[in-house]
Amino acid sequence: MAPLNLNHLRIFYAVAKAQSFSKAAEELFVSQPSLSVQIKRFEQDLEVKLFHQVGRQIVLTDIGEKVFLYAQKVFSVVDELEHHLQAYKGLNQGRLVVGASTTPGTYMLPKILGQFKRNFPAIEVTLEIGNSKEIEEKILNHQLEVAFVGEDVIEERLHIVQVPELMISRSINVIYLKDVALSVPAVALLDKKCPPQ
Repeated sequence: MAPLNLNHLRIFYAVAKAQSFSKAAEELFVSQPSLSVQIKRFEQDLEVKLFHQVGRQIVLTDIGEKVFLYAQKVFSVVDELEHHLQAYKGLNQGRLVVGASTTPGTYMLPKILGQFKRNFPAIEVTLEIGNSKEIEEKILNHQLEVAFVGEDVIEERLHIVQVPELMISRSINVIYLKDVALSVPAVALLDKKCPPQ
């Protein structure tokens, strides 16, 4: 048996998912004859028959079913890896504007943001300090992405997460908009303090 060719595995996976050579060829932007040749070569390399014809349909053989299940796992892991690489690239550039009311902005955020900058030096981080109401308004107006405030916030458009490890004499809440996806840097910052809920 020849070494497994991942390109052939991807072609096989596309055909098996589509249950059609022509649909898979369209999806992969190759001609149907070329795709058929690749599948034939893959079967020769593996020394097994992966598909059989039933009328005008192609159906996976028993071993084809097994190969398909493994291909699903392989490409699921590949997709996950690509996702993580994109997230990593997202932390090698960008900007994060964080808001804070006076107490967390003066006593806690400088240390947290200092550590964040050491971990992700390419991210430009800005800290804006104001009273809790001003900071809440800036979040609602999309001027800040995430904020740390010392007062209780009651606003249905915001996620409000209490952070026990940031409490001094009173609770500290992290707030951010519900209907806006957080940037990769914001997720990384919150991941250290409180994973988004």
